[in-house]
Amino acid sequence: MVTTHRPSAFKALNLRTSPTHWYCAAEYVLQKGEPIPLVLLDDPKSVSRYGAGDA
Repeated sequence: MVTTHRPSAFKALNLRTSPTHWYCAAEYVLQKGEPIPLVLLDDPKSVSRYGAGDA
């Protein structure tokens, strides 16, 4: 689970931080209220390794 919610009653410890990038087609338009489609990958090389953009 990925979250940015931090209840004040609990201590928090960051185990890892990573940059977040969202890749989409140039013509993609996110509609208001539409959930953002996400795929979580371990490293930037995963994009080419798994063929993102190869349709």
